[in-house]
Amino acid sequence: MPTLAQDPRFATLLNRKKNEDELDKMVEAWTVEHTDAEVMRLMQEAGVAAGAAATSKDQAEDPQLEHYEFFQEMDHPETGRLRSYHGPIFRLSDAPYELGRPAMLGEHNDFVYTKLLGMSDEEFVELMQEGVFD
Repeated sequence: MPTLAQDPRFATLLNRKKNEDELDKMVEAWTVEHTDAEVMRLMQEAGVAAGAAATSKDQAEDPQLEHYEFFQEMDHPETGRLRSYHGPIFRLSDAPYELGRPAMLGEHNDFVYTKLLGMSDEEFVELMQEGVFD
């Protein structure tokens, strides 16, 4: 919609803010007619820095991430084997990378609360029994 660039309602940031509800409706009407990849491509071709927001499913099915074996499988003690752990964002030829183990929510609570935050062991146990950390 190149004519909008000349429309006084949208010519300045202040005017775009004043008319943002109308502008949002126009942008929405245009974007629903295209896929996210088409919107990204068309905007980039027009000189707008744009990228499609990828869902977890998009990322899991991305051929580039698959090629680089970005997602790693690990056995999780509560949920079983999962292929959802991120590998390294870059690889160094002489520095092999291994995932250690899956994180468990709250597994280091005692250390954090008693050693780092200075809570007494007794207070920590009492709060844990009350379900404060659940």
